[in-house]
Amino acid sequence: MRYRLVVVSRTVRDAVGLAGGWLFDRVMSGWDVTVLSEDVADPLPARILGAFVVPWDSVPASADGPDPQALAIIGNPQVFDDRMRRWVTDYSHRGPETTLWGEDAGLGPHLRAEPARFRPSRTALLFKAHALNEVAGPPAAVLDEESFCAVGPVARGVTHLRTHRQPGGFRWAAGPGA
Repeated sequence: MRYRLVVVSRTVRDAVGLAGGWLFDRVMSGWDVTVLSEDVADPLPARILGAFVVPWDSVPASADGPDPQALAIIGNPQVFDDRMRRWVTDYSHRGPETTLWGEDAGLGPHLRAEPARFRPSRTALLFKAHALNEVAGPPAAVLDEESFCAVGPVARGVTHLRTHRQPGGFRWAAGPGA
C-alpha cells in the first residue's frame, strides 16, 4: 500500500508555487499525491510534479473513504467553500500529518502549528521551476526552501525537513537544521 497525500488548494498555481518541491519529493519517495482544487483548468503543472488534480466538485461533502496519511492545506481555509472547509476540518481532526502552507487561519485553536521549512532536492527544484513555467501569470521565483506550518504530533520539534537520497529511495530528516 502506498501512502496518500491530499493537497487542498484553490488553485494549482498556489499548490505548485508554495509546495511544489515538497510535493515532487513526496511523489519520488513513493507517495500518491492528489491536489483537490477549485481551479482545475490547467492540471499540467501538478502533473509535471507527479500529482493528480481533482476538482472540488467531485469530492464528497463528508470525509468518507480511506483516510490519507497526510493532508496539506494551501492558503487560508476561510476562502474555501463551505463543503471544502467541512471536508478539511473532518480530515484534520482524524489525525493525519497536516501541514499548512500560507495562512493557517480557520483550523481552530485546538490544533498546534509550528513554523517549519523544507529543503527540496535539486531535482525537485528543477521540476518545480518547469511546472511554474507552465502556469499562467507572472513568473514565480523558485526558492531553495519552502516554508509551512506543521500541525499536531508532527509539529513537535520540527524546524527543517529535508530529503536525503539513499539506496532504495529517500529518507526524511526532521529537526533543528536537519
